[in-house]
Amino acid sequence: ELAAWREEIAEKSNRPRKWILSDDLLLDLARQQPASKKDLAEIRGLNPERIEKNANQWLSLIKTGQNIPEEEMPELPRSKKPTPTQNALIDLLMLALQIKAKEEGITPTAIAGRKQIAAMVQNGQKTLSDDWRGNLVNELFSGIINGQKIVRVENGKVVIETP
Repeated sequence: ELAAWREEIAEKSNRPRKWILSDDLLLDLARQQPASKKDLAEIRGLNPERIEKNANQWLSLIKTGQNIPEEEMPELPRSKKPTPTQNALIDLLMLALQIKAKEEGITPTAIAGRKQIAAMVQNGQKTLSDDWRGNLVNELFSGIINGQKIVRVENGKVVIETP
């Protein structure tokens, strides 16, 4: 309820959400669920003017949120952890990414981070993206995933090649 209120105010005033109420304060209000102005005054970061201006609205929203039946509460998406097999593939693709980035003379994180590659693998995708980053690694990644490219060590150096 508090987040929806903040979003609405931000849209109406054409201001960033955090200018209306910071994420930290929003979470503190939601966690502590104050029931009075006195309770609000005990929350670090809320100044008296802000409390005076918003107290009734916030307290009402908190009470509304408390009265929502469990079955009507929104479900939060839970992030799934990669399986051991997926982790192995993610590690292999990260290695390939590092090799490709070195060839291109750029940092690997300019192309993709581990989370992005993990999401790709968990979603069953064989390519990273349709932009310039994908143009650099899509063929490499799909080749590794499809078994058309292999990773091996030659004279102490990791190489990726087509068998």
